[in-house]
Amino acid sequence: MRIEPHARVYIEPYPNARRVAFEPGLPVRPLDGYTMREFRDRHMFFGGVQAVQWCPGEGLAAVADSPRSGVTA
Repeated sequence: MRIEPHARVYIEPYPNARRVAFEPGLPVRPLDGYTMREFRDRHMFFGGVQAVQWCPGEGLAAVADSPRSGVTA
């Protein structure tokens, strides 16, 4: 099963550097007190996400974030 990737956003709430980091494709508006950090392309900065779900009668279903190769085992 292949899931289409979606743009991601990350709030960096550090005391001296409050930022909103985001990938293209999101309708992000400036926030008071935050610097906007826009990435031009999908970026490894946002890390990888993996998820597993158990469905009785169907077994395990697994997905992985496509920037990290989208591979599950």
